[in-house]
Amino acid sequence: MLCIISAVAFAAPASQADPIVADWQPTKTKNGVAVSTAEIAGSRFLAYKARTVIKAGLDDVLAAITDHTSYPQWYDNCLETELLEWLEPDGAVVRIVIKTPFPLANREAINQVVITRQGSEAMVSLTSRPTAKEPVKGLVRMTQASGSWHLRTVEAGTEVTHTYHADPKARVPAWMVNRFVVEAPIASLTNLRDRLQD
Repeated sequence: MLCIISAVAFAAPASQADPIVADWQPTKTKNGVAVSTAEIAGSRFLAYKARTVIKAGLDDVLAAITDHTSYPQWYDNCLETELLEWLEPDGAVVRIVIKTPFPLANREAINQVVITRQGSEAMVSLTSRPTAKEPVKGLVRMTQASGSWHLRTVEAGTEVTHTYHADPKARVPAWMVNRFVVEAPIASLTNLRDRLQD
């Protein structure tokens, strides 16, 4: 369905493309993954920035992150992915279904994925495209969901920084959702690291 490693745009420096600019506060470190969170204006739900180092080359890490067909195998609570549109030459529109704790309905997000790369860095940006497909019965479409993957070659391998913010449109106390904002990226980056270092 989707592996867009071959579609690399040589544009502005990757480090300048992060779509989330926030006042990040260190929150938790576990399994070699450091998570910071930040409040986002107009939202009850926190954004997260999770960072780890993977003992693998940047190309291998980038290939894994842009192979969305594999996400249910390692991205925490990802149930399904779907390629909606290929955007030549450097992107795609991807739908992801996320498992949500009972009694809430599962959520889905649609993001436009674009890769930029320069030298020893790469950025995979995720921009919300909630109207790219008709709503699916039984799922709640998140209309605010964006983030990025920033990769940087370091001596030990590849430093991976994943930022994301979404409004799950849940009528529950924000603290219930914000717990997962911390734990989910730890699980995802731990799984990704284990997958690439095995």
